[in-house]
Amino acid sequence: MSTDFAGGQVSSDGGRFLVREVDRRLGLIEAVAWRLTDPRTSGKVEHAVTTMLRQRVTGLVAGWEDLNDATSLRTDPVH
Repeated sequence: MSTDFAGGQVSSDGGRFLVREVDRRLGLIEAVAWRLTDPRTSGKVEHAVTTMLRQRVTGLVAGWEDLNDATSLRTDPVH
């Protein structure tokens, strides 16, 4: 038997699972997104307002003041 301390697929953002589940049950982000207006041209929209709002809120909960790390964080196992 050998031991591997390489870490593998590890994340420090496990608390975001709790935030996700609370949001799923209460529907807070969906409710807020539904009330926002979206001035973008619908045919050119790649990401829904709900998706962007969810990313922003969960990023703030995780302690990320801005989202400049979103591209690298999308490979995080929690995401």
